[in-house]
Amino acid sequence: MGGHDVVRLNAQGEHIARLHRRLTQLGYRIDPAELSLRLFGDTTRQRIIDLQTSSGLPPTGIVDQHTSAAIDGEASVRSAPPAEWPRARDPWTPEG
Repeated sequence: MGGHDVVRLNAQGEHIARLHRRLTQLGYRIDPAELSLRLFGDTTRQRIIDLQTSSGLPPTGIVDQHTSAAIDGEASVRSAPPAEWPRARDPWTPEG
């Protein structure tokens, strides 16, 4: 998410659309009505509580600096390549 603004229930706008995209990338389902309205509604709040609980944060339902960092951290961990990324064989290098 980035930034240090506190985001809570009934907030609306592009920053909520970005939050929704991050949450859905992490596998959290958001009510389609909230998605279309770009609204921090009840299901968004519940998904934030779920994420906070799984991250060991207090389950406030508010996106503060710590929750935002947890969202960004989970997203980067889930999108990181495996520790040992398989290498393609270079056709110009002899095997051996």
